[in-house]
Amino acid sequence: MKIGETLLRSGTEVRLLVAGDAYSNQEYAAYKQKLLDAVPEPWRNRFTFCQCVPHHQMPDVYSLAANSGGCLVSTSLYESAPMTFIEAMASLCPVISSNVGGVGEMLSEGVTGCLYNSGDVESAALKISGLLDPEQVETRRTLVERACAVVASRHAPGAVARKYVDLLESLPAYSPPAIPSEPAASGMIPGLVSTIIPVYNRAGLLREAVDSVLAQTCRNIEIVIVDDGSTDETAVLCDQLAREHEVIRALHIPHRGRAGLAREAGRRVARGEYIQYLDSDDLIMPEKFTKMVAALGGESGSRHRILLHKALSHGNQASGYAG
Repeated sequence: MKIGETLLRSGTEVRLLVAGDAYSNQEYAAYKQKLLDAVPEPWRNRFTFCQCVPHHQMPDVYSLAANSGGCLVSTSLYESAPMTFIEAMASLCPVISSNVGGVGEMLSEGVTGCLYNSGDVESAALKISGLLDPEQVETRRTLVERACAVVASRHAPGAVARKYVDLLESLPAYSPPAIPSEPAASGMIPGLVSTIIPVYNRAGLLREAVDSVLAQTCRNIEIVIVDDGSTDETAVLCDQLAREHEVIRALHIPHRGRAGLAREAGRRVARGEYIQYLDSDDLIMPEKFTKMVAALGGESGSRHRILLHKALSHGNQASGYAG
């Protein structure tokens, strides 16, 4: 919204489609109104909000932006959206993104896309203005062609399949390791499933994520909530949940802004043989632990075993860890 307002203040003729979801329709409506209220009234009709776009319709959105001379703008504070970028680039839609996470591996500044420092509104607005400038049509065309060529050479199904086959053929013959016979590591509880939930400023979502773990049919569980230095009521909620449920422990660490560091902090204090990582805006189905533990089977070992899963997500949020 700030980038859009900056463009409009500079006299740039632009319309903005803001795509993104929220935890509930009520919260979405309230947040949308809050954003619009911060924009001067004459410019509010320049912003169009789209709460949810079905995945199969996204190419139409990218094409709309491309054909109107526009672009895709990513404002993520923490991580990239590689599949979104690939789809946009394949749709001949230029991409402008904050330079976070692995974005630099996807976009090369001025070659296949445009980058700006995270949170730098003025820089983002300048990058957009450059792509919208009628006098820069040739520069825009060259950038789009290069981006599309990169997608075709690196990310097309055939290209990915060739890389996958090459990788498989390069691997040495596999010899299964011997199952460790020593007793479990000190402090580890055989059969226990430890769920580690990193969280930062997501008090509105955390409880439901926790409830999805508490609802598991597998009852041999513990939950480690790692608060990454939240500045809202999240920290208080973590302690409250720990008081309400004896299987929950709350761990508070200084803010680092990286979910991976918070997950590792939780893993180091986890006591379970099985480790489940769960984002604070995700949910898991009730029989998940029962089925995964049964599938792993075998004798208890001396190391943590990781439960991989596809969570049910509330979608990207405006704050906290993205994705």
